[in-house]
Amino acid sequence: MKLRLSLTAVAIALSALTFFASPALAQDQESSRAGVVVDFGDGKVEQDCVSFSSSDYNGEELLQDAGFELDTMSDANGTNICSIDELGCDFPNQKCFCSCEGSGTCTYWVYWILTQNPEDGTWEWKSSDLLANNQEVTNNDVNGWSWGAANKPPVVTIDQVCAGS
Repeated sequence: MKLRLSLTAVAIALSALTFFASPALAQDQESSRAGVVVDFGDGKVEQDCVSFSSSDYNGEELLQDAGFELDTMSDANGTNICSIDELGCDFPNQKCFCSCEGSGTCTYWVYWILTQNPEDGTWEWKSSDLLANNQEVTNNDVNGWSWGAANKPPVVTIDQVCAGS
């Protein structure tokens, strides 16, 4: 009888600990945020601050959670962004890089990661080496997208993107 009572007490204590710890853990995870800045190449720039709780959040999810409409093409390397809010190529009706066919300028969605220069502390965009679904997004990251390789989104820090959020 005493052993059963002791095991019951331990089970209740563990249940209570799990119950009370879970909201705190969830709250910590919910506090993660990331920014996204999209430059459409015609003077239109949109940005959004997104809260997320997943420990394996990626750039494609960030773009989707910010509310942008995407056409994507997946292959063995990952997911290519063909269009954002209908600007770009209408995959699968067109090839994902439809504007790169033939001679002339190749225009497509370029994926950027905001980084801080360790020498002078300034912020700058670096082109991502990964496709968006392979790029990990962590708390306070800012991702950028621009229509055309010659363009970069305006530099906007996480505090600027998330001001008022």
